[in-house]
Order: sequence, then structure tokens, then C-alpha cells
Amino acid sequence: MLAATLRKLNRIAVQGCISCGNELELHMVAGEPDSVRVKGINGQWIVRVVEGGRLTQLVFDIHAEAEAFAEEERHRIGLPGEPPAEEPVEARRRGGRGR
Repeated sequence: MLAATLRKLNRIAVQGCISCGNELELHMVAGEPDSVRVKGINGQWIVRVVEGGRLTQLVFDIHAEAEAFAEEERHRIGLPGEPPAEEPVEARRRGGRGR
């Protein structure tokens, strides 16, 4: 089910959606090589996809979902896999000390 949802999101991006709420944004980035990156910011996960000079950013609340989407995008674009992004330091502290 997750894979089907991710494919639907990808189709939206490919069709040229400029903004679908706060979850999907497309921008032009001239000269930047194709890439897929995952970054944790403020308790959420941003997947940044650059393909053919277009930047797409999607926001996920769950790290595993962000990584799964990023891996599917890498495969679709033909990029090599990457290790998962690390949890931000503050997230590791909160979870480990019961604060």
C-alpha cells in the first residue's frame, strides 16, 4: 500500500503540480545534478529530489516512509542507493532519556 501511495505522489510531481498543500513543492534548479536526499528537520523528514533541473521536496512525519520514498525515487531515476539519514541529535536525546 505504501508503494502505491508513493507512486501516486510521484505521478503528481511528474504531472507538474506546483504546490499540493505543504507536502509537495516543485522548483527549478539549473545546473544541479540529479540527486535524492533525506534530511530531518523539526521532527519531520524532508525528501529532496532533483531531477532534470527540477527540485521536488516532500515532507514526511515518519522516517521509514521518507527513506522508502527516497529509495523508490533513486531507483526510478537510476541513482545508486544511499545509507539512511541519521536521526537528528535532539530526537535521539529525547527518546533515550525519557524527558
